[in-house]
Amino acid sequence: MQYCMATPRHFMQSSRYDHLTTMRLSEDIFNRDRWDQFLYTSRLAASVGVWPWSDVFESSDRDNLLLATLSAGVVGVGDALGAIVPENLRMAARPDGILVKPDFPLLPTDETYLADAQKISKPLVAATATDFGAYRAVYVFAHARGGQTSATFTPAAFGLGGTVFVWDTFAKKGTLAPADAPFRQPLAQGRAYDILVPVGSSGIAFLGDEGKFVTAGRKRIPRVDDSPRRLSVDVSFAPGEGPVTLLGWAPEPPHVTGILGTAVVTWDQRTGLFRTIVTPGEDGLARLFVRLSSEPIEQEKN
Repeated sequence: MQYCMATPRHFMQSSRYDHLTTMRLSEDIFNRDRWDQFLYTSRLAASVGVWPWSDVFESSDRDNLLLATLSAGVVGVGDALGAIVPENLRMAARPDGILVKPDFPLLPTDETYLADAQKISKPLVAATATDFGAYRAVYVFAHARGGQTSATFTPAAFGLGGTVFVWDTFAKKGTLAPADAPFRQPLAQGRAYDILVPVGSSGIAFLGDEGKFVTAGRKRIPRVDDSPRRLSVDVSFAPGEGPVTLLGWAPEPPHVTGILGTAVVTWDQRTGLFRTIVTPGEDGLARLFVRLSSEPIEQEKN
């Protein structure tokens, strides 16, 4: 069961129903004017264990598709017949239709609420994550609510420590930053979407599937294990799915080996970015081990 444009009493009533899974949280036809309404109401829906839904939009609008995917709820498009943009939908889902999404809904940060309470004009900053314990990928979306040209956030507020790699998905540019210092992000066309990952004990920052909004979503990356000598990653594929390109950062050329599936790696000396083209094994899974080239080779184990 799904509620549509529920009032607060319906949110409370929903806690009595195990079969109520989603709520439509914004007015008809999702667009930029609905973003604040959707994100703030997602906080209330998430607090009672319900997944948010944004209402439909055209699949040609990547920004709306991005927010809908980050909501961790259902994604619905309302294109005319023959007007669907499949390459955009592939950024949200695998070929079998399974969404690659974060662990919990995209929600405004505490700093956003505090600024609103003090009537300080700031962009809305919202975040969600995929959490594998020592490794955590954080997805941060920000948009202007006025004439702001940049947004600021502190990676440590999202549970990250040490040095983080901030990937600006719109500019296709990465930056190393200390987790405990404010990070300033320009708002291109009034919005920004950054993916934050730690530079782990392996010395590597792993982003995940370059072709997805949620690069490390569990339906694509079911396991990440970062250790002092290597990064171990599992990659899940849809039946019959072809190669996937994984993206990450390393201070030197990384060495990639696979127990299940195959992998080919390239490294850009200028940016430190590496890309690994991965194909699955017979069971639709790839298992990779990534280490810096200066690290000694160890016997890989399952």
